[in-house]
Amino acid sequence: MPSARKLGKEIYKLSNLIKRHHPPEPPEEEFKPTRMQRWIIRYVYETGRAVNQKEIEEEFRITRSTASTILGLMENRGMITRGTMKSDARQKTIMLTDKTRVICEQVSSHIDATIPRVPQMCQSIPEEPV
Repeated sequence: MPSARKLGKEIYKLSNLIKRHHPPEPPEEEFKPTRMQRWIIRYVYETGRAVNQKEIEEEFRITRSTASTILGLMENRGMITRGTMKSDARQKTIMLTDKTRVICEQVSSHIDATIPRVPQMCQSIPEEPV
């Protein structure tokens, strides 16, 4: 079992190296999204278009009231804007604010810059089988 312990330690070291290269947090205190808010931001960002609340409910398997609460808080904190669809006023469209989009682009470019360094970080992990 000593080799499994050694592997665990190496994974822990690699995790620390990756965390060290983690993108910096946004400086503004009010812009501290929760985990679910980050998932929603990433979903809207990667979709590349305005999405409606129903899509978010289905994507994350959350209820309408939960989605409304989360999105309302996100709107109050300036992370998103909500509007109504022209085809159906009952449907709400969700769009990222410019501030949120800029942060997403910064994080995305940081990740793109970090990915090539991962093999170098992995060199410390022994190649022996567990």
